[in-house]
Amino acid sequence: MPRYAFCFSMLLMCLTPVMADDETVVKVGDVAPLFKTLTTDGQVFDLAAHKGKPVVVAFISSVSRSSNSILPLLEQEIWWLYSKKGLILIGIGREDKAIDLAQFKKDEELTFFLGEDPRRDIFNLYASSVLPRCYLIDPTGKVVFSTVGYDEAEFDKMKKLIDEMLVAPK
Repeated sequence: MPRYAFCFSMLLMCLTPVMADDETVVKVGDVAPLFKTLTTDGQVFDLAAHKGKPVVVAFISSVSRSSNSILPLLEQEIWWLYSKKGLILIGIGREDKAIDLAQFKKDEELTFFLGEDPRRDIFNLYASSVLPRCYLIDPTGKVVFSTVGYDEAEFDKMKKLIDEMLVAPK
């Protein structure tokens, strides 16, 4: 029986990117849907207020181990590296409330914005399932990159695009 479970797991991992693409509402080239969310520090994050800056929107869940595996990378390789250069990073906790995310943020030692999405209102604007998801939005508000799950090559591609955006003449 364990052999069948392993085979099924491998098949599911191979099909997840294909299935995830079918679950994506916002595609590269689309204008990013605007949203507002309550953050863990009690402020309102309004995506519209950040027009003119590159923004990474990362959909995660405080209860999902698989979606949380990307958090240290977002913290260290995106936020720490690019926030001083003008990048905005917001993690959206799908089905999470700000009060719960505040403890989660402390436990995970995160310093970037985390916003609530308890009814999936924001998530549903972008996708219908599968976490984690990251969207890179350029300063004009257009989605220039999206990824589902974690793949090192995809993550590196996102970092390269951020680099290019932040060094491009304004």
